[in-house]
Formats: sequence, structure tokens, C-alpha cells
Amino acid sequence: MTLYPPVSFIMSGAPRLLVALAALSAAPGAAADDAPPLEPGTYALQMAVLTRADVVVLGEVESVTHQLLLATVEDRDGALWQRQELCAIRMETDARVGRPSLPPSFNKTIPTREFPVTLTRDAEGWAYMADLGIHRAGWDPTQADVMPEDKDDPALRDSDSDSEPAVTIQLHVPLFGDIELYVVQDVQTRLVGRLSADAEGPRVTGRAELARLEQRAVGASNPLFASTPSAVPDAALSPFTLDAVEADATCETLKARYW
Repeated sequence: MTLYPPVSFIMSGAPRLLVALAALSAAPGAAADDAPPLEPGTYALQMAVLTRADVVVLGEVESVTHQLLLATVEDRDGALWQRQELCAIRMETDARVGRPSLPPSFNKTIPTREFPVTLTRDAEGWAYMADLGIHRAGWDPTQADVMPEDKDDPALRDSDSDSEPAVTIQLHVPLFGDIELYVVQDVQTRLVGRLSADAEGPRVTGRAELARLEQRAVGASNPLFASTPSAVPDAALSPFTLDAVEADATCETLKARYW
């Protein structure tokens, strides 16, 4: 599962997560059509990060964390930056026994963020890469040198404000009922794609790569589930799209359209 934004415990996902863009200037004498087709404005970012993990009782689980974010691209002294906020997140899994899910409070773990993006001209057009940085959930690295291992560690933080340690993920398992997993996680997401432009406006399509995925279970409402599964992301099956939308778009309008 993944906490995504990240989001990786049994599933993955990423982020909410923020993306920031920095455009390369056209070389002197370059043709006007060499300008990158990514303009300041409002965008919808959709991500789906797939992970595979071995989970106690459930066995191998393939899961996907979907995120929908509202992004604003700005021109700051000739460079493009993107600021984004999480609108919605959900988990899906192929598990026949057991069903992981993210409680509504999980949204609090994904703050509004902004990052630079690199745009590079090549023979095929414009390549796009955004490094979203490291997103830490459930613990404070200023209070410890290493990720916490148990629920009494003073470095733990109740990131989702549910009065439980770390970040809570819910898991429903037949015979066991509803289980709560308490998880800490470090995730670094990179978006690698290509730009295009059509009648609908600028668009970026590509894959979400987890450059870093480290997680640990610090406890569970049922001790049987308090072990940490080894999650492996699959970038080839983790697409993202960044689409231009109307300037006054909100999370509610994006959810009505895409969710």
C-alpha cells in the first residue's frame, strides 16, 4: 500500500505532493516555435503510482494510489514554477482478501507545495522533469537521525491529526475485521514526461518515478499486522498527466470532471 503521495505502505502513490516548473530560455536566434508549450495558468495534475508488496496474511498485493491535484503555473522572473494542492486521493488494490484504504484525515499529511521543473529541447520536442523533493509523513527528522521503529519514539508526529501515532492506514481483513496500521514514510517522486499542445491547451504526459521509497510500520491496532512490507514501485505502470484547465478551476470542479 502506498501513502502517496506519496503514500506507500501497501500501495503507492505519491503526493500530493507539489510540482514546480523552471523553463529553459530559447537560445539566441531560436525560432519562435521553439518556445516550450507550457504557459502560466491553471492545470489539473493526475497521478497513479503502482506498487507491489508482500503483506502479512494477504500475501503479495499489487496496489495503486491515485491523486488529483490543482496546480498553478507561474512565471517568476522568466522561470516557470508550479504550486499545487491535493484535491483527492484514493487507493485501489487487486487483493482478493483484504481491502486497504485511506481515511479522510490522511489528506492532512499532504501539504501544498511548489517545485521547479526542467524543460529540455530535444529532437522530439520538449522533455519535462520535476523532482518533488522528499515528502516525510508521520515523523520529524529534526528529532531523530533515523526513521522511528516503534510507536513510543519521540520523533513520531501525528501528521493526520487522528490522535494515533504517525500516519494511519485502514485495512479491512475478513476474520480480523478493521485494522489500523501506523506508518512512517519518506517518499521522493520525480515526474518524467513530454510536453505537447493542442486546441485544449498545453499538456504533459509521462511517468511518476519513486526515486526514494522508505517506510516502516511502528504499530497496528492488531499486533499481527505491525510488520513492514517490502514495497517495490513500478514506474512503467505509474502514469501522470498535467492538463491545462480554465483559470477559475477549483478542486470541486476538477473532482466533478476527473474523479
